[in-house]
Amino acid sequence: MEEKILNERIDTNVVDLFNYQKHDGGSGSVVTGRAVLVNKVSNITVIDIDINKSLDDEAKQSVRSKILNKLDEDDVVVQTASGGLHIYANTDDFYANSNRMIICYTCDEFDVDIMASLDEGKRP
Repeated sequence: MEEKILNERIDTNVVDLFNYQKHDGGSGSVVTGRAVLVNKVSNITVIDIDINKSLDDEAKQSVRSKILNKLDEDDVVVQTASGGLHIYANTDDFYANSNRMIICYTCDEFDVDIMASLDEGKRP
């Protein structure tokens, strides 16, 4: 088990993003976002909730609210640029067999991907 809390482990492994790039930071002078280097953070799993893009904005918000209501206020959750959610958790709470498991769960409202820190040399 890690000595540092989840927020402390994440905070030291974040890069700035430029020009609305999703990965690797891009280049430029205006920061447009931040990304966690998941493979550099030990004992971390990111639960990636991709909300169905065909839903209208009200339905998407309803899905987000239902999910958030099931979580604790201390959970680390980020809304993604596409309107989905990234929920950060300790890996020992979840079974993961690779750095990236695509569509581990699917329903009409959302899909779930899992990104984990199993191999520091591989990015999810």
